[in-house]
Amino acid sequence: MAQNKGDRPLKGELTRTFFCLPLPGQLREKIASLLPGLQKENLGFRWVRPEQYHITLKFCGDITADEMNTLMKSTSQKLRERCPGEICLKLQAIGAFPNTHKARVVFIEVMGDTEKLGRLAALIETAAAAAGIPRETRPFRPHLTLARTRRPGPAKINFPDWTELEGWVNKKVVLMKSKLHPSGPACLHKIAGMALKTTIKNKRR
Repeated sequence: MAQNKGDRPLKGELTRTFFCLPLPGQLREKIASLLPGLQKENLGFRWVRPEQYHITLKFCGDITADEMNTLMKSTSQKLRERCPGEICLKLQAIGAFPNTHKARVVFIEVMGDTEKLGRLAALIETAAAAAGIPRETRPFRPHLTLARTRRPGPAKINFPDWTELEGWVNKKVVLMKSKLHPSGPACLHKIAGMALKTTIKNKRR
């Protein structure tokens, strides 16, 4: 959910930010190797570069430096209190938002320990709200975005075989910044990484 700049006073330079789980390098390369046929069948889409593959947990929008500092402190505190620990995930079925007939986004669904993943997303949502960032109103649906288009249309996504992709263990959550470019893809840069260590409270659950 993007920030509404009219909701609060904003001073200074703004940074477009989001929390995510990064993908291992070998997995990014494997996904990219499966895409050529899919890309040829869907020429109207803009495909995400492999080095930018990630699973978004919370889009924070444009925030000030003060808000970013508050956000990082709030998130670190919540992770110390209620971190669910490392999360095992696997990429499974391919899909499209809102549907394959009028697709805006082509994605791969995330499977595995989605209960833990949902708890982590909820924790970050709460931490962001404590920093003054509006809550997301849509339900959390974990996915890896492969492609986007500004002109919704049919998406031919009945291949390839995603069962070839191995699962992986997520050991950290990353706060990223994104700089948009009208003529090309956004540039992503890491701001901070936070370890996913099981807290004492969660060990007793």
